[in-house]
Amino acid sequence: MIGFDTVEECIDQCRYYLAHDRERREIAAAGWARATRDYTEVPIFQRVVDTLSEMLPPERSPERSIPDIVARQRKATRLRRLLHPLARGVELALKIPKAVARRIFRR
Repeated sequence: MIGFDTVEECIDQCRYYLAHDRERREIAAAGWARATRDYTEVPIFQRVVDTLSEMLPPERSPERSIPDIVARQRKATRLRRLLHPLARGVELALKIPKAVARRIFRR
């Protein structure tokens, strides 16, 4: 990356690097290396987690709360998968209106 402060300086920089191909390619390669190293999903997500860890009190840090949330969600999803066919069967067998069945089985 090349910085500039004025429009004239920008124009001069553009002319210089258009005339000096090797330097322009070195800057482009360094920019590509940094972008693929620092700005992909994993490093960005890690920075978000680190920032949240610094901002939250220790008992609410993401390292402790995220696995708990994921585990609870997995259990809830598993339970819903088991109950859904059961609820449908009961609804059909007893000819209960859907609204009542939904309230009973909380789909």
